[in-house]
Parts: sequence; C-alpha cells; structure tokens
Amino acid sequence: MPRALPSSLAAATLALLAGCAEVREAIAPGRAAAPRAQVALRVALAAPDGATLALATAYLRGDGTRVPIGTSRVVLDGATSSAVPLAIDLASCLADDAARVAPERPSDPAACRVVVTLRYAIEGTLRDAVTIGPLVLAPGVATAAPSPVTVVPRLVLRLATLTGTPIAPGTTTTLLRGQSLALRALVTDSTLATTLDRAVQWSSSSPTGAPVTPAGVVSALADGTYTITAALPDGLGSATTTVRVVPPTVPVTLALSGTGSGTVSAAGAAPCTLAPGASTASCTVDATIGAPLVLTATPGSFTTFGGFGGLCASAATTCTLTPTVGGTVTATFPLQSFPVSVAAAPGGTWSGSIRSTDGAIDCRITPSVVTGTCTVVRPALATVTLTAIADTTGAFGGWGGACAASAFAPSCTRTVTGPLAATGAFSTALEQQLTLGGSGGGRVDVTVDGVARTPCTLVAGGSGSVTCRFFVRTGAPVLLTATPTAPFVFSGFDANCEELGPTTCRFTMTASFPAFAGFQLP
Repeated sequence: MPRALPSSLAAATLALLAGCAEVREAIAPGRAAAPRAQVALRVALAAPDGATLALATAYLRGDGTRVPIGTSRVVLDGATSSAVPLAIDLASCLADDAARVAPERPSDPAACRVVVTLRYAIEGTLRDAVTIGPLVLAPGVATAAPSPVTVVPRLVLRLATLTGTPIAPGTTTTLLRGQSLALRALVTDSTLATTLDRAVQWSSSSPTGAPVTPAGVVSALADGTYTITAALPDGLGSATTTVRVVPPTVPVTLALSGTGSGTVSAAGAAPCTLAPGASTASCTVDATIGAPLVLTATPGSFTTFGGFGGLCASAATTCTLTPTVGGTVTATFPLQSFPVSVAAAPGGTWSGSIRSTDGAIDCRITPSVVTGTCTVVRPALATVTLTAIADTTGAFGGWGGACAASAFAPSCTRTVTGPLAATGAFSTALEQQLTLGGSGGGRVDVTVDGVARTPCTLVAGGSGSVTCRFFVRTGAPVLLTATPTAPFVFSGFDANCEELGPTTCRFTMTASFPAFAGFQLP
C-alpha cells in the first residue's frame, strides 16, 4: 500500500518482485520470455513528490567495456512500499563470447558480470547516482544485491587526508619534490552525518607536474603550484585542493663571529646579522639540494671580513656552494685596527713623558729626542687616554695633532676611528709663589692654561699664612679665584694681579713674583 515518507533520509524500501511485466519489458525489451536473473534490491531514500528513480543495466565484457542491457524508470511520488523484483534478461550477454563467464561445474549455467546504475532525480534534476556491482548473475538464479542502497537529495563532496582529516577549502599543501600525498574523497549527505560509497574521478591541472592516481595519490614531480580535483559523475559535484611542489632542502647554519659587525645574506632568506659587540650570531638557511647557494658577506663600520669557513671556504666576500647535505658555514668579522702614536711637538724646551692609561704607551720626549714605546696598534672604537707628565721644574707645553683640541690639559682622550697621531711638547717653567694670609681662612683656586691646579688653602686659626708653589710655563695665562671660609671675607689680591671681580684676578706668566691673597674677619 502507498505511504508518505519523511523528508529526512529514511528507510523507504523499493523491492522489485517477480511478476511486473512493465519493468521486465523495460529491462529487456522485445525479448521472448526466458528464465531471467533475479536481483533483490532495496533502496533507502527520501522521496518527495516529483522524485524518480531510473535504473540501467549493462554487462561487462572481458576488456571491461559495458554493453547496455536495458533501462527502467520508477516514479516515486509519495513514496510507496510496493515490492517488485529486478529481473534481468541475460540472453545478449550469454551470446557474447567475450562476456560470458564459464561455470565452475558443467552442471551449472553460464553467468554474466552485470552492473546496475541507479539515478535519483527530483523534478527532473539529477540528485544522486550510484552503481551496484559488478554482480555475477545466472539465468533463473536469484541474487541479493548489497542492501540497502542509499540515495539522497543532495550530495556533499569534501577532500580529506588518508586518515580522514578534512582539508579546508583554500588550503595549500606543500610537498617536497619526490614526495607523495594520499587524498580521500568524503561523500556524504547534506547533514554530513551519513558517509556514502560513491566513485569519484581524480584529475590534476598538470599530469606531468603533479599527477594523481585513480586512488587519489598525488606525486610531486616538478616544482610549481597545481590544482587537484575530485569529481562525482554526471556533474553531481566536485572539490579541489592546491598542492605546491618545492625543491627538497637541507639546513645550512650560518655561524658569524668576531669583534666587529656585519651580515651574511642569501637569496630568498633574511640577512644573518652580527651586531656590534655581540661577538657571535647564528642563523639557518633552507638550501635547495643540488642548487647553487650564493652567500654574500657585508662588513659593518670599522670592520673587515675575515673569510668564510666550513662548507664554504673562501677569503672573498662572496662564496658559492652546492649543498647535498646540511652543515655549517662560518664567517668572521674582526674590527679594523689602527696605529696610535705619540711624537714631539715643535717648540719644546723641556723634557717629560706621555703615557697611556693601560701602560702600553710610555713615550719619553726631550726637545730633540723621542724614546720608549711611542706607537701601539688598537682596534677601532677603542678608547685611548694619554697623559702628559713634565719633568721636575718643567711644564707641559700643549698637545698637537689628534689631541690638539685638548690644548694644555694634562690628559687627552680619543676614540680610535682611524690612525691616531698625537704630539706633545714640554716647556721650561717659572716657579710662581702664592701666599695666603690674614686673620681669617679660605682657599684660592689656580687655573693655568685653562687647567685647574691644586688649590692653595689657608686654615683659620692656624699659623696665619701659607705659601704655595707651582711651576708655570712662560707666557701661560694664570687665573686666581678666592673663596673665603665662613664667616670670613676675602680682603683682596696684591697689585701684581689684575682684578676681574671681587674675588678673581689674572696675570700672564712672564716672570716670577710673589702673589698675595688675604682673608679676615668682616
């Protein structure tokens, strides 16, 4: 009796039973009645109004070609549970020597290999198609087909890995040349809950670059980007994924070291950088096996390139290797070195020494002779401090050369950015006396050639006076600044010192004279 089916995938059963002349005639039209192969077939489907199920049978020849037997069409409006068998006339197959299957026993009838194709349509639009078989059928023998056969109103095709993990649309899978990728086609109903057994056809946008087998195995043969497609028959749907084939690579480690700075670069990779003061740096480059890898070294400021080593030995700033295995390439970047020297400046009339704070330079200078260690080599950016020390009763006559800006200061500090050549001279000196006196206390700061000397200090309540002596080169400007100790006041300098203010005076050293400064109670 007819009955309605739910719209979801249900168990409406179509059983094709013996005795229905219309279907028999459609399956084997125009043939005389003869024992037919009987196939018990169950179909699970959702059958709304306007749904039809078309059946087509064909037998297989020995070379795999299909020869049609017949077709039928069942209207499923409202879905019925009528039971009708599928009776297949095998006369044409049994008459075909290339198709007939010989029986195992002489008493058994000959058989045929038959496929049954079901096409499910709604309102004339094909929604699903499934092929059953091949079935080995013999006339007069009933055979049960695998059941139930499920057809659905909409197929969904997705691609997945061999383990069943879905591959999202738009995904690009990268393969090394020579690798393979096994894909699966997942065919389900619209709910994705029911997996269906449907055949798909695989294809590649480049059968030579990335061919795909009928089982969905992609082989990466040539570098490039390719589209792999799985398609259902009859235009029922397709799915694609992208495969990118790249050359096989090996890791090449770039090991940079040195007191300087610099970079090593390779095409397609970020530069490997040794920063100033870092001493070491390491990077990894994925190098294509069998392809030239060109490395270029660029030294940084005040740095030289010491050469490549390891997989690529070269003193040049460019090195080319063709890797077959991974390994390490070394590159060294030492700082440049420059000479630091001291010499006598012209016009010297006295003797003294110029020394560096690290003791490497200890240069003895007389008006005409320079002895000792006067030249050393220092790395770029090193700091060098030179100090001039005059012999007793002499004075430093000033710097020249690289230290000229330090004038008459006793020390000169410079950063090595190239050859550094300093000169210095020593002069005869006049002894200058400074006496502080009075009932109070205070100090006088002494500046000669713009360089502070040791202050002269009178302590209140002491002897009432103090005399300080210092040697000054002839012609040097001298500045005296008085600072009284509270509560005392400064009473003034003597007439030989030109007053610049209440507590300051100056003079030029042309001859020794006794200078005086007084401090008293207010």
